[in-house]
Amino acid sequence: MKEALYYMNLDDKTKFAITTILAQLDVDTIEFDKQNANQTIGYLLNLENFEKNEDIKKEGLEEPFLLFAFMTEKQIELILEIFERASI
Repeated sequence: MKEALYYMNLDDKTKFAITTILAQLDVDTIEFDKQNANQTIGYLLNLENFEKNEDIKKEGLEEPFLLFAFMTEKQIELILEIFERASI
């Protein structure tokens, strides 16, 4: 699977900065909607054998959320360093 960053609840400035940086690194960015905030990570990543959970809490996350998917630890550390240098 291709490297991706899934996110939700980012302000417009942060969203623009993150998506711009990651596009340059050929990392996909995918925004979660609030209806999926309480789904399992396996379902959100479209992994095999994970089905939509219909029996979940209706309230979702309000805080910013980032999920680094299909990346090595070294890739994540590099991206976080770039974010820090960009004051994200």
